[in-house]
Amino acid sequence: MLISAIVEVVHGTTVGTNALLQRRGARTALVTTKGFEDVLVIGRQARPELYNLNAIKPPSLVADELRFGVAERVVASGEVIEPLEDVELRKLTAKLKKIRCPSRSLSPFCFRFCIRNTRNESQPHSASLGVPDLAFEPGFA
Repeated sequence: MLISAIVEVVHGTTVGTNALLQRRGARTALVTTKGFEDVLVIGRQARPELYNLNAIKPPSLVADELRFGVAERVVASGEVIEPLEDVELRKLTAKLKKIRCPSRSLSPFCFRFCIRNTRNESQPHSASLGVPDLAFEPGFA
């Protein structure tokens, strides 16, 4: 393959994932499609002790008070049926300011079916909305 034919090079590391799993990074807020805020806590049915009513669950990766849902909707085909409005972003920003999300913290956006259409997830990334040093990062989950 000719080097001139290479269009894109993507490099990934586990540093961010490890920091999150070991809870050593900055305080992190999670923003997702309204109604899906608790998906990380609920988890999947493929648990080691599916029928054990007394099983001990690991602590959530993102604290309850740091999970936020915003009104937006992308369907499986990628069609945006409810765009993410600036009003929603302003409400979210006010909440993040209220909980004093520290500067240089990361707030990943993980919206449903964003892999099909990144419009709603890319929008917050391009608008800081008056929160200095707060990173809104597309999650593409």
